Amino acid sequence: MTIEYRRINHVTLAVPAGEHAKVREFYGGVLGLREVKRPEALGVVYDIIWYELLDMLLHIDFTPPLD
Repeated sequence: MTIEYRRINHVTLAVPAGEHAKVREFYGGVLGLREVKRPEALGVVYDIIWYELLDMLLHIDFTPPLD
């Protein structure tokens, strides 16, 4: 089986819950990435911040893992 791909659409990084200020300082402040609005429906399930990275989305996920 061959899987064809053209590019990466998005990448998700898991970070510890509650580190929003540090994430915004680093990704927005230091790296200069633009935070983008995520769909409201995702806020019900995920604690996540989205950034624009070139032509991709970078998802920073603070949602604790399920036990």
